[in-house]
Amino acid sequence: MRCFRPTGLDWNNQEIYVPSVAVAYMLRDAAAEPSTMSLPQKLFYPKKLDALVYQKLTEENLCSEWFLGWWREHDALRDFWIEGDHYMDRIHVTPRKEFFDPQHWKTQDFALKSQLLLRLDEMRHTTCISCTHIAPPLKFQHEWKIAEPVHGRMLWIGRSRFKRSSSPSRFDQFGALCDSPD
Repeated sequence: MRCFRPTGLDWNNQEIYVPSVAVAYMLRDAAAEPSTMSLPQKLFYPKKLDALVYQKLTEENLCSEWFLGWWREHDALRDFWIEGDHYMDRIHVTPRKEFFDPQHWKTQDFALKSQLLLRLDEMRHTTCISCTHIAPPLKFQHEWKIAEPVHGRMLWIGRSRFKRSSSPSRFDQFGALCDSPD
């Protein structure tokens, strides 16, 4: 990359100089510095998943047919977290009847649980896929912090998706990569 600084400018008072619509000069390479809009620090180490599996599990709309086939062939014994830049996904491989409530997440790491609860937005998007009979998937969107516990009649697997909280300053004080025991 060729660097050229026009003379006669006080670079102590400005970082970008645009003399015309066709030319611009910058004091430093923006790509060389970390972004001021950095993404929140991760809580969990990345789950060791095949790239295609990761893509399918984190797609906007979870494909129930694919998930059911993957679940039947997969040897995961416990539900697990996938932490993306904008969403926190709880993947349910253990059949359940109730919605997942992060406040009741069974973990012995209280600090990790507290950090997680600070990072989750109030909306939960749940995709319930019946694992006992053929039925279309059920999709729910609601505020998980104020919702009453719901116990369904069917056993299901699937995903609970939480958007990351929109106030990143709330978790500046935290930040650790932790193994998820559950």
